[in-house]
Amino acid sequence: MKKKTITVEDLSIGYITKRSRKIVAEHIQADIFSGELTCLLGSNGIGKSTLLRTLSAFQPKLAGSIHLLGKEISEYSEKELARLVSVVLTEKTSILNMTAYELISLGRSPYTDFWGTLAEDDRAIIDRIISLIKIENLAPRMVNTLSDGERQKVMISKALVQEAPIILLDEPTAFLDFPSKVEIMQLLHRLSREVNKTIFLSTHDLELALQIVDKIWLIDKDTRLHIGTPEDLALSGVLSNFFAQKGIIFDMETGLFRVANRFNREIRVTGHGRKYAMVRKALLRNEILASRNAETPSYIDVGDLHSPILIGQNGQETRVSTIEELLDRIEDFL
Repeated sequence: MKKKTITVEDLSIGYITKRSRKIVAEHIQADIFSGELTCLLGSNGIGKSTLLRTLSAFQPKLAGSIHLLGKEISEYSEKELARLVSVVLTEKTSILNMTAYELISLGRSPYTDFWGTLAEDDRAIIDRIISLIKIENLAPRMVNTLSDGERQKVMISKALVQEAPIILLDEPTAFLDFPSKVEIMQLLHRLSREVNKTIFLSTHDLELALQIVDKIWLIDKDTRLHIGTPEDLALSGVLSNFFAQKGIIFDMETGLFRVANRFNREIRVTGHGRKYAMVRKALLRNEILASRNAETPSYIDVGDLHSPILIGQNGQETRVSTIEELLDRIEDFL
């Protein structure tokens, strides 16, 4: 059963300097639950990293309260927090003369003695996490020989061996290629279920977040916080409104975003699946808006994946085999 692990009440975040007090966001009210992957979205400079650092006690809150497992964060000692919250930051660190296994084992430091001596139980936990993340082949390798994606798996493993119920990650896919981004996001989603962790991350990978995460925290340009499932935020118009000024449109048919291409004509298109999506994409690139609801005399039936594409108007029809042919012939029917 999901359990509320983080409760934020009337929280203000920002910075205090010798000369001023800068508030980045205020009056934040929210909860985060175990067994869920929660994603923080917002524009650059809006305060995502500040919020993560405040939740992890790396910097003080300006007002309000943060309760971790029912207890105010300021009441925990540093050692207690180290056993409660694991943090994976964006910065790429240069690590030499250390194996992946040795780096992962540093996650046990809240439980080891002054010299960092690993007991049998510590090694058992490390081995279990390495097996869970499926990086047995990476463990003996030197950290500086790992790819960005491999290193990120190692850093997540280090956070997991810390055995903290809460894991906070700041842009965990920032330096990864697209396949690695997908792999890391799927891994985090799987871990939230398999080990019932509270996993909260910030990211710019909007498309992945919409398809993978359970909850979204979206900070808008007025630093208001919107919380919900990706689907609820889409249906309520929050996602569309957020990106309305950025040349991006939320496509309710696909549940994803697309570039706001200009169009000067419309055509009715029927069909489904990948082929339907690709036809719509190609037509929009050529300034033709394709929709099932368009009331036009011309029409396109994309058929299934292996059938020809039908183009028609006023009783005249023709069939083409590829989208390239469709684009060549479409002008005859508009």
